[in-house]
Amino acid sequence: MTAPVLPIPNHEIEAKLQASLSRVDSPPERLTERLISYQTVPPRQLISDAGSDGGFHLLLLKHGWAMRFMLLPDGRRQILKFLIPGDFVNVSRLTSSVPVTPVKTVTECTLEEYAGATADRLMQINPALVIDLLEYQIAEHHALELRLADLGRRLAEERIARLILELHGRLQARGLADCKEFYFPLTQELLADALGMTPVHVGRTIRALRKNDVLDLKRGMIQIINKPRLAAMAGI
Repeated sequence: MTAPVLPIPNHEIEAKLQASLSRVDSPPERLTERLISYQTVPPRQLISDAGSDGGFHLLLLKHGWAMRFMLLPDGRRQILKFLIPGDFVNVSRLTSSVPVTPVKTVTECTLEEYAGATADRLMQINPALVIDLLEYQIAEHHALELRLADLGRRLAEERIARLILELHGRLQARGLADCKEFYFPLTQELLADALGMTPVHVGRTIRALRKNDVLDLKRGMIQIINKPRLAAMAGI
């Protein structure tokens, strides 16, 4: 039997990071007192972590959906992760100078900006946060490994089932989805770029899932009709 694993442990790490960043008993230089602003970014725009002061700003997605992606030289796109409210956009920059892959908004997004969030300063504020950051990055790496296995070996309906359950699990953990229905602003083109498929193939697969009373997707909402069957398709 396939092990019941899905790339959704990140919400636990992110919750710990948020708690650490907003500790009320931390010193006066705590990050909550260094909050610069909220910025609103329109749909389909790149997100920059450079603030008006030219320095690095830690970004937390408060509202909206975004995507992390890579572009090939010929313009083809691979979406690596969909970001939802509660996700950090650029937390890997805290411990590495390597530029992060670009992030673009899917819907209009509201971002919370923190300035001066360097790893050295965070260690002074809360040394346990270093462990949180390491756990976060390990979870991110594990999620990418699972997605790589999906792209390399799983069938179309398996890929779609796993992505839907991953997103549902992350949203539900943050109180953004009920047990069966949730907001789903992803187009067939976006799903195709995330799952290594064509939009036509995605549409055909979703129609088959709808016909078999597994799920329904319309008007930006998705309803999971038969979750045990969807989980079985995902190998859980």
